[in-house]
Amino acid sequence: MRTILFTTLLSGLLSASYGAVVIDDFSDAAGPSGTTNISVSGGANIDTPSSNFTGTGLTNVLGGERKTTVQRTAATGSATRQVAASISDSGPSFLEYTSSGGANGFVSVAYGDSVSLNQNFSANNLFRISFEDFDGAGGPLVTSLSLTSGVGTSPVMVTSSLSLLSALTGSTIMDFDLTSGDFAGLDLADVDRIQVIFDPGFGADFTVNSITAIPEPNTALLGFAGCALILVLRRRRR
Repeated sequence: MRTILFTTLLSGLLSASYGAVVIDDFSDAAGPSGTTNISVSGGANIDTPSSNFTGTGLTNVLGGERKTTVQRTAATGSATRQVAASISDSGPSFLEYTSSGGANGFVSVAYGDSVSLNQNFSANNLFRISFEDFDGAGGPLVTSLSLTSGVGTSPVMVTSSLSLLSALTGSTIMDFDLTSGDFAGLDLADVDRIQVIFDPGFGADFTVNSITAIPEPNTALLGFAGCALILVLRRRRR
């Protein structure tokens, strides 16, 4: 009886402590015909035009809502310069950003804008962004993660930035360490809003596969070790 109780408690603790939390795998577009397409364009005299789209009722998005914003921050020449973002839920799922030569801009995705997420990330030490490709046309791709806690009482927002320094073909990951000093003062047990801003250079294109909060490797290894212990205890009981 004691063995059964111990293994049940340990199993519950492990399952609660080392599971990943999917923020967005971009399999829900919630736009016309299963696609979210937003873009801004025009000559260089148009000052920082922007466009956004908010999808609601998204089953594979944390909080069920995603606000996607694309903004052109600079352009050269007199020809039409465009920056665009798209999310498609048919075929491979991803967030894709494209820009014409001579155009610079960024795309952001935000979660928890209208309704606070109240998400507990205390067991998730890394915030992982998975990229599929990046052409590196205009220099590094600067990615900024902003987390906000205490909405409605004493809001605290912290931001950390990392960069992809060169072009890539094939997948790669970018990990934000939630235990670092960048996130000091944030209540990870109650994160209300998440925003990720992707800021490439002129004429750059890139693709994002997913945004996920995961445990650090040591936590996962501890979880696997615990599962192994459960199996040993069960065998001994038999």
